[in-house]
Amino acid sequence: MNPKTRAKMQLTIQGLINQFGFFLLLSSSKTIALHFDQNNLVSAIMFAANIASVTILFINALLLMRFKPKHRLIANTFIMIAGYGCIVAGWFSSFYLVVVGAIFTGTASAFGQVIHYGFIKSIPAEFVGPFSSGTGICGFVGSLIFLVLDSQEVPTYIIFSVMIPVVLFYLANFINLDAHVMKNNFFKEADRSPTPRFGLEVLNHSSSCVGQTQTENETLIENKEQTLWEGYKIDPLNHVWVFFFYIFEYTIITGFFDRLSQLRTVEDDGFFEKNLFTINQFLYQFGVLIARSSLYCVKSKATGLMTILLFILFIAFFAFCLFYVNVNKFIILALATLVGLIGGWCYVFSYYRVMDNKKLTKINREKLINYLAVAADFGSFLATGLATVLSLTILKVD
Repeated sequence: MNPKTRAKMQLTIQGLINQFGFFLLLSSSKTIALHFDQNNLVSAIMFAANIASVTILFINALLLMRFKPKHRLIANTFIMIAGYGCIVAGWFSSFYLVVVGAIFTGTASAFGQVIHYGFIKSIPAEFVGPFSSGTGICGFVGSLIFLVLDSQEVPTYIIFSVMIPVVLFYLANFINLDAHVMKNNFFKEADRSPTPRFGLEVLNHSSSCVGQTQTENETLIENKEQTLWEGYKIDPLNHVWVFFFYIFEYTIITGFFDRLSQLRTVEDDGFFEKNLFTINQFLYQFGVLIARSSLYCVKSKATGLMTILLFILFIAFFAFCLFYVNVNKFIILALATLVGLIGGWCYVFSYYRVMDNKKLTKINREKLINYLAVAADFGSFLATGLATVLSLTILKVD
């Protein structure tokens, strides 16, 4: 097998496993809440998952980037195992122990993502695409697996138990990937290559002269001292858009999806009605997968436009929930898919804006990607908090 092809396959697996637990938790949050008779605390589980993730991203940016990705990933493996272990143990004892597990799971997902992006920074950026696709696949696959197993009444704790040995494979795969990259000298090849194009080289048909000029300009930028603040000021709105975007997105998928599923009438006892929350999560993840996998066909930096479109959907969902609108299930399912599509595009467009910015030094690209993840997680944290408050007040279902 071609060395690059093998590395891309390994990175796809890493992206899939790294985010799998988080999306599995998202899909199962309603089932977990119902198990403990906490129907109005569905969004509180995801609120917990976002609490520590913002903190770990700040710590990574300020203190941990000096450590090798391999060493940070070893630590992240223990965090993942602790998260799944607490969820399994909490299933038999306490809702609050499950919440602790959600905190660890959210932390591991966020930390693992920036570890991998930091690793990819030092090799050709064509490797970003496979990892990003893996994160998109895991949401779709995770929600599908949970939908099937939950409909067959497989206990949720068994699903999370199976994830513990998978995490060990996650660590072994990365260690092997790291050795494979070193053996094939990918780092040296990246040093000779133009600044990464976020995996879009296949779309770049510029002449070799233009490519040479770009390389020379980028070399000048690398040789110029650039503070993080100077790098941020080059494109400050990207982080702002992402922050607000995640507030709208996660309020919808953790709060409004749950509210609309509870508004189904008693007579609506079919498969779709009983599993509307999980099906919405599945279709949302399907939209995310399509959008993130379309990077080679659709490239844009329109993060702001995506945020405005999602705000319109946010208002529509909020109106449905607030005024007790028993919306046709097919309209809800279509809107859930649309939320996923817009969400996936905003994700890839925001990272593309950083990776494709020739005015940034490489070190500032990694730092700004890290802070982009901070903005996203802080937005998610506030969104799940908002969804929890709404579920306990004006959107509470008795």
